[in-house]
This record gives sequence, C-alpha cells and structure tokens, in this order.
Amino acid sequence: MTLLRLLVLACAMGWTVHQGFAPHYAPGVMDQVADNRGLDWVDCPVASPNLDIGNWVYVYGIRTGVLRYCRVTDVSEAIDRLRHIRMKRVVELSNRSAQVICGLEVMDDRPEQCPVVVVSEYE
Repeated sequence: MTLLRLLVLACAMGWTVHQGFAPHYAPGVMDQVADNRGLDWVDCPVASPNLDIGNWVYVYGIRTGVLRYCRVTDVSEAIDRLRHIRMKRVVELSNRSAQVICGLEVMDDRPEQCPVVVVSEYE
C-alpha cells in the first residue's frame, strides 16, 4: 500500500494521522516489555506517546516506503510524554522494526533519520 492510499483510507475512515520521527529501543528491550506486560510476541511492537497499549497502528517509513501494521506494546512515561510529542517522536520502534521501517543499519542513528507516518483509528 502506498502512502497516498494509506492517507486516503485514513481520511475516509476518519482515522488519525501523525507525521514525525521514530527513535528505537535497544535490541531485546521491547520484547522484555511485552513479556513484563504479559503480551504475546508480535512482529512489529511500538511505543506511543498518544495511544493505549493494545491499539494497532500503521507505521510507514518515509525513507524506505515500508509499511507495517504494529501493536502498541509500551507507552511514554508520564514525565516524558509531552517532550516526546514536542519533539515529534510519534512512535518508538523495536530495534528489529527500526531496521526494516527505517532502513537503519547502524542503530545509533538519530530519530530524525527515521521519518514516519503513523495512522491509527484511535486518538
């Protein structure tokens, strides 16, 4: 699905669209978070400053054209939430998801090197 099709679908369905950047967790950390929460393993877990755990979102990597359907597995800590929103960190990706969605090989890249569009039916 192209970005244009995704945005048309989002508009037609009244879904929420956020554009910004995606930092990533260190290897294995998102899996540990899922285990601690008693959540099943998914291919694309993310953290969100805006959405609740268990919500599903589409994440589109602007640099790569890769689209993934991802589950919110973690949320920003209350103390970090407003800063994440202000810095346009719309999701945080697992390490392996960042490699696919962002095309990052060196995983100490800055979040700004991973521009994304996040589409959700939730606010």
